Amino acid sequence: MNIICPGAELFRRSPAIARLSTGTDVAATSTMLAPRSQRSWFGDIILLLFLLAQVCDGAFTYIGVQMFGPVAEGNPIVAWYIAVFGAGVALFATKAVAVGCAALLHVHARHMTVGLLTIVYLTFAVIPWMGILLFP
Repeated sequence: MNIICPGAELFRRSPAIARLSTGTDVAATSTMLAPRSQRSWFGDIILLLFLLAQVCDGAFTYIGVQMFGPVAEGNPIVAWYIAVFGAGVALFATKAVAVGCAALLHVHARHMTVGLLTIVYLTFAVIPWMGILLFP
């Protein structure tokens, strides 16, 4: 039995081994979908730019929160985390989640999505913070 799903062309098929309830190893007739292993320099560069945008946004937000308080954060959920857990912990956690999600997209070859998110972060987070902090 083969697994058929939309977007399956992004994956290569690898055999799966099923363990029966009796404890016997049996070669399964189904296939397991695994991420494509083909390397993409475009994807690597986009991911690196996304990471750089996250580091800049985190650093600028930390400085802004130290200067203006939690109200400086535009995302109300992140502002609440900052108020409850402190700026360092909250920003590290939110940036770690963002980087983890981007890495997952990268592994599944969704490089255009990561690129679009990078442009969004640069446009609506990094550049405004640069204007506020570097050019008062």
